[in-house]
Order: sequence, then structure tokens, then C-alpha cells
Amino acid sequence: MPPRAPQRGLTILEMLVVLMLVALLGTLVIQGLAFFVRSYDAVTRDHRTTTHAALRQHWFVTAVRGIVPYGVQARAFAGDGTAFVAMTLQALNAEPGLPTQTRWSINIGGGTQAVSYAEDGGTAWQVLETDAGNLAFQYADSANRWHDRWPIAEAPTNWTPKLIRLTSDRGTIWLAAVEASPEPTISDILLR
Repeated sequence: MPPRAPQRGLTILEMLVVLMLVALLGTLVIQGLAFFVRSYDAVTRDHRTTTHAALRQHWFVTAVRGIVPYGVQARAFAGDGTAFVAMTLQALNAEPGLPTQTRWSINIGGGTQAVSYAEDGGTAWQVLETDAGNLAFQYADSANRWHDRWPIAEAPTNWTPKLIRLTSDRGTIWLAAVEASPEPTISDILLR
């Protein structure tokens, strides 16, 4: 039998080097994991914020798109810079296709402005709260001229505006087209 070579183990210096490398790699893994968790939280938070903003805007666009001309004066479309009242077929809390009177309004208080929505004079839901200054609703006629109130004296036969937008000092926040027929199907004359 050939003589065996002496067995050699790790020296204490080699063991310290291995431990240092393992500690360094562990630190890098933990920092990478912490970076991933922070990034994931930021993306999730941004996603939630943008989803809520998109939902609020979709809420406005859907309700405005469903506005119908209503010839009964008590339920006709009317609006100014702070609020508008309209009959819509796309109410958010009512049966789709059922004409429902809705009200969008701007409320000011506590250094912020809020936009609220209500159906048939019921409870108002706050849809948007912002620190943007000078919120206002504006209404476009068939020639795309913007007005601060509706109906307008120049076109009394226009039952509904063509477009409605919510603006602030920073520009347009929401914009929606009214997809209504030009004449009301129900009017005061028809009801007599």
C-alpha cells in the first residue's frame, strides 16, 4: 500500500474568508430583496392611485355620455360653473337605460375642492378631491365654443351641450361627449 497523504483541513484563515464571502453574499441578497419589496410597494401604490383616477374619470364620462335631452322644463339639462343637473340613461347606481336625474357639483372647503355626484336628489358621493384651484364645469355648443353655463341664450333649442369638461387652473381634468339625440322624446307639450 502506498503511503497516505496527510489530510489537510481548512485553516482558520480560510474559514474566515469563506465566512466573509457568505456574509457579503447574504447582505447583497437581503438588500436586493428589500429593494424589490420597496419597488413592488411603490408600483402597487401607483397602480391603485391611477386605477382610482381612471375609475373616477370613467364614472364621469359614462354618466355624461348617457345624458338625454328632456323637454320637461323641470328636468331639462341645466348647468353653470359649479354644478349641472341632467337626465341620463347611464346612472351609476340605477338600472341601466332608466332615465335618472343626476347632479354633478363642485364643493369648496378646507383648502380643497371636491366634485360630488348624486342621483334623483339622493345622497351625494364624493368622486374627486383636489387641491387644484378654480374648478369649474364648462359646456360646448355644436360649434365647439365653450360656455360657463347651459342653456345658452344664443341657441335656446340646443337641449344638451355637445361636450362637458371639468377644468382647473392646471387645465382640463375631465372631458366627455354627450351622445344624445338632438330633440327630446318627452316634452311638456307631449305630456299635456
